[in-house]
Amino acid sequence: MREKERERLALFGGLVPFLIGFFAGITLFVFGRTWFLGSGSLMGAGRTHYIGYLDIHKNRLFFYVLGLRMRTVVLMLLLSAAPFGHWVRHGYKTWYGFCFGMILTASYAVYGVKGLWLVCVCLFPQILLYIPAFVLLCRISERINGLHTGGYGAAGVRQLLAGVGVVLFLTLAGCLAEGYVNSVIVMKMLKNF
Repeated sequence: MREKERERLALFGGLVPFLIGFFAGITLFVFGRTWFLGSGSLMGAGRTHYIGYLDIHKNRLFFYVLGLRMRTVVLMLLLSAAPFGHWVRHGYKTWYGFCFGMILTASYAVYGVKGLWLVCVCLFPQILLYIPAFVLLCRISERINGLHTGGYGAAGVRQLLAGVGVVLFLTLAGCLAEGYVNSVIVMKMLKNF
């Protein structure tokens, strides 16, 4: 029973930085709406309409996204070994929550409920791979951060390496989905938006 309570507490504790960032993003956008949107040209209908007719080079998009996502994975793994590794992990969670809160609020402010649908379409299907990859990356980061305090032995190191392999696989699959599948979905949706 105590182990389940500990897991629930760890899960909730892991969500707290994300939720803080999420609500901070919403709050910042609400108070700075005129600054962020200005005349409405940032996310205006004319701008999104023309995006639907752009020619996307899927290979370039894939490698661009792969570089961004893998940079995050490698940086987080490397900084996890530092004494401040837990701050890095919580910083990433807070930043992602902040960005998500800002994007949702901006989309809703400009397009209403249709904007929330736009955000969901823009995140699908890669988000189904990125969320488990990030959760596992946070767990691995936590274990790496604990390595210098006591170590886990050979079996623990093998588990960490297997976990890193799964994170890299999920990230690569997410990048493939974002570069080749999501780009087609978004372009078709924006033509009819």
